[in-house]
Amino acid sequence: MAAIKEYNAPNAAEGLNPSNAGLSAEESLASTAISTGSRIRQDYDQAGRAIGSGITAVGEAAGAAYKQFVEQPDINKIALAQAQTQSDINDAWDEAQKKGNLNDPTLGKKFIEGDLEDKLTDFVDGATTKAGKQYAFDEAVRMRNHMFEKTTADVATRAGQAVMVSMDEQKNILSNAVRKDPTSFDSALAAWNAGLKARIASSPGLDAGTASKLQTIVSEHGASELAHAAILGTAAYDPAAAKAMLDSGKFDKYVDGTQTAAMIKNMDYASRATQNFQRAEQDRAAQATSDKAVRDYELQVRQDPSKVSAIQAIQDPNLTRTDAVYIAKMIDREAKPEALAKVSNANEANLYQRVYLPEGDPMKITDVTPIRQAYIAGKLTQTARDNLIKQVTDQQTEDGQKIAPTKARFFTAAKTMITKSNPMMGVLDKEGDQKFYEFQNYVDDQINDARRQGKSVYPLLTPGNPAYLASPAVLQGFQKSMGDSMRDGAAALRRGTANDTPPALKDYPDAKKAVDGNYHVQRDGKWFTIKGD
Repeated sequence: MAAIKEYNAPNAAEGLNPSNAGLSAEESLASTAISTGSRIRQDYDQAGRAIGSGITAVGEAAGAAYKQFVEQPDINKIALAQAQTQSDINDAWDEAQKKGNLNDPTLGKKFIEGDLEDKLTDFVDGATTKAGKQYAFDEAVRMRNHMFEKTTADVATRAGQAVMVSMDEQKNILSNAVRKDPTSFDSALAAWNAGLKARIASSPGLDAGTASKLQTIVSEHGASELAHAAILGTAAYDPAAAKAMLDSGKFDKYVDGTQTAAMIKNMDYASRATQNFQRAEQDRAAQATSDKAVRDYELQVRQDPSKVSAIQAIQDPNLTRTDAVYIAKMIDREAKPEALAKVSNANEANLYQRVYLPEGDPMKITDVTPIRQAYIAGKLTQTARDNLIKQVTDQQTEDGQKIAPTKARFFTAAKTMITKSNPMMGVLDKEGDQKFYEFQNYVDDQINDARRQGKSVYPLLTPGNPAYLASPAVLQGFQKSMGDSMRDGAAALRRGTANDTPPALKDYPDAKKAVDGNYHVQRDGKWFTIKGD
């Protein structure tokens, strides 16, 4: 076998050995190749790490999502439980205040260490996840801090309210005392402030801030109330003195300017009202004295007119000027013939109905003046005058005021059926006033009988009641029948005076002749044509 000879590379001369320049280029190329490879390797490493990191992030996100999936229901449950727990705590504290002593400064502390801690513990124990427990714990701390502030404030507030309630009772007692005796104002004010100070000092539930506010507010309020009581108490007896109290400036710090102005204005009103009241009382007393004197004069004149003179009445200090003039005219009237019964009856019937007109009617008689005037004018007899005066005075009694409206309606309805009851003539019956006068006397007799027997008079005046005095059966006795109308008409024709009006003036002296030649009379604000003899 031939031996493998060593291969000798050609020498430089033969162009096989590289030059130095060639060597540098090769080195540069090799360096570039190495650098590029290094960058490629780094890029692959970074890409690998990124891929790995992405895979890790995806895993962590999936873990977090799963964690939230587990924790979210627990947190939702805790949130709802927190609202209910807060409500239960508030209810428990309200109940503790109702049952506890408001002056006990440890009331709030006992609640926090007892009921509150029990409920907060149950609340936190309801959480099942780490996040839920942290959320529940944070909320428990917040609720505990809130209830600490609330119980402290509530105990102080309730203690303050207890002081105010107690002081309010004392204020009422002192105010009443000062109103009765305004000179006791200074003493009452001192007692008020001393009582307030003692109550605040004996209320351990009050904190310093509440005690200070309470001292200021209640002290000022009580002083203002007592000042008002002193001023009003004085005004009740002497409005001018009360006004002087306000002007003195002593009560300026207890009553503000607006109140002072209003009270001074009220003092002026009160002063005038007092003066008016006093004058009215004097007038009433004078009138009562005069009324008694008038009755005495009327009795004397009726018994023996010669023993009484007009001058005596005018000079009598017990008579008012109006009553003195009436007595003088009455004495003069007694010297003349008494009014005709027929005239008196008609006028009495008219005045009687006016006494019982509704309140507010301008024709209603409310005092005896129109009756006395009618008597002086010769339109009433003494008996008619006395009866009408009795009707007026009876109306002024409590029972009379109650029954007056009912009697007014009753007589208004009855008069229409009596005074317009001539079916033949269809106009005012000349005998109607007399019949109505008789009906009024009949009704009064029935009412007086019922009262004597202790019975109610209202059934007699109530339509539909069996005892009603204006029923057709009762009124028939005071109405002109068809037969009477026919007979009266025939008699008038025989005398030839059926259409002759002047004779009717004998029955209606106040009749007026109109331009149509007929005579008319006014009754209750309405005009009626007079026909017949």
